[in-house]
Amino acid sequence: MRDRGNMAAPRSSTEQPIRLLYADDHPAVRTALRTLLERIDDIDLVGEAEDGEMALALARVLRPDLVMLDIDMPGMSGPEAAAAIKAQLPGTKILYFTGDRR
Repeated sequence: MRDRGNMAAPRSSTEQPIRLLYADDHPAVRTALRTLLERIDDIDLVGEAEDGEMALALARVLRPDLVMLDIDMPGMSGPEAAAAIKAQLPGTKILYFTGDRR
C-alpha cells in the first residue's frame, strides 16, 4: 500500500501482501472498510470482527500482520483488545480508528 504522506515506494511484487484483520461494531462501517480494503493489492483481508473479543479470538487463529481496531466497541474496547493481542502476538502491528458521532 502506498503511503501518500511520504510517497514511499510501493511494495515489490515479490513481497507478501499485508495480512489484515479489522474490527468495528457497526456493520455499515465494516462493509465500507471491506469494500475499500479489497481494492488494495498489497492487503490480504484475513478476518473481520464485530467486537474486541472476536478480534482477539480471530487474531489468535489467523495471526495477521496488522489489526485495525475501532477504539470504542462494547464489551472489550479496541485498546483492551490491542493489549491482549500484543501480549499474545507481540509481532502484530495495531492501528486504531474511530468515527466522530457528533
